[in-house]
Amino acid sequence: MTTDEATDTDTRRAVLDAAAELIASGGTAALTTRAVAAKASIQPPTLYRIFGDKRGLLDAVAQDRLARFVTEKEAHPPHPDPIEDLRQGWSRYVAFGLENPDVFAIMNEIGSPLAQSPASLAGMAALRRRVSRIARAGRLRVAEERAVALIHASAVGIVTTF
Repeated sequence: MTTDEATDTDTRRAVLDAAAELIASGGTAALTTRAVAAKASIQPPTLYRIFGDKRGLLDAVAQDRLARFVTEKEAHPPHPDPIEDLRQGWSRYVAFGLENPDVFAIMNEIGSPLAQSPASLAGMAALRRRVSRIARAGRLRVAEERAVALIHASAVGIVTTF
């Protein structure tokens, strides 16, 4: 990695962290170019160079937070009981959504490119593994893909409702 690439990576991380803090404290309305640049100690044009526009920054923040969440969630060893494992995964997902409502809303916008992001795909793969364990234990009464879709839709609905 060159010095310029390392600097860009460090700057990107600083911007994502600053933007996430602003969103957490004041919602997406608090995410202004001036506020992010000041919090990240950069010049405003750097934001446009790295993220393109505000939408690009919002998507990058949501992707970053989702990736962190999935990594943390997958660090937990599976519970021996596949139903309890699903419950624990559900609880972590709902807690993440309630703790990060603006990021969760960005992640779940209809037509969002984040639905096909690496973090989103990894999260869905984790859900599929949990559901597959339940099916292998003979405790699933519907097709696995239908169960995955129902569980995901229910979790998004619960967080959105709350």
